[in-house]
Amino acid sequence: MTSAKGLNIAVKKVVIIFIALIFVGLVMPGCSEKPRLTNENKMQIWRNATFGMFIHWGAYSRLGGNWKGQAVHGYAEHIFRSLRIPLETYKEEVIRKFNPTEFDADEWVHIAKEAGMK
Repeated sequence: MTSAKGLNIAVKKVVIIFIALIFVGLVMPGCSEKPRLTNENKMQIWRNATFGMFIHWGAYSRLGGNWKGQAVHGYAEHIFRSLRIPLETYKEEVIRKFNPTEFDADEWVHIAKEAGMK
C-alpha cells in the first residue's frame, strides 16, 4: 500500500512537471522566432558598420570616369547617360572591349578581410 506521504510527493512532482511543461510551451515558441527587422533597424545596422567596401564595377570601369577627355560629373557608372554617348558607340568602344578576366575576386575579398572589413 502507498503511504499518504509518498502519494503527496508523487502529486507534487506531477504538478511541478505540469507547470514546467506549460512554462516551456509558453516560452519556447518565442525563442525560436527571429525578430523581424524594420527598414530603420536595417539602416541603423548599416550606419554602425563603419568599415566596409562596396564594389560596383562594369564595362564603364575601363573609362575611369572619362570619355574622350571629358570627365563625367557624379558617378562613373552613369557616364553613358550623363555624357550622352551614342548607344552604338558605347557598345562598340566600351562594352565589346570589356573582358573581365584580369582580376581576382577572391583576392579582392582577401584584401578587404585583411583590412578588417566584414
